Amino acid sequence: MLFSGPSADLEYGIYVLLAPSLDEAQRIAAEDPYHLHGDREMEIFEWTPRLAMRLDGPTIADIESMVGP
Repeated sequence: MLFSGPSADLEYGIYVLLAPSLDEAQRIAAEDPYHLHGDREMEIFEWTPRLAMRLDGPTIADIESMVGP
C-alpha cells in the first residue's frame, strides 16, 4: 500500500496499492476490516499513473520497479 486515507466527506476510504495485477490488488483490498465485517462495499479501479509532480523522491518508473513479477 502506497498510501491511504478517507475522502474529504468521510464517506469513503481510499487506498492506493502497488500490485503486480488487478487480482492481487483485489485480494489485498479484500483484507480491509471494513470490508471483512460487511461495513463497506469494495470497488477496485485500475490506474496507470503517468507523472509524479512535486515529489523529491521516486519516479513512476522507480515505483513500478518495486512491484514483483
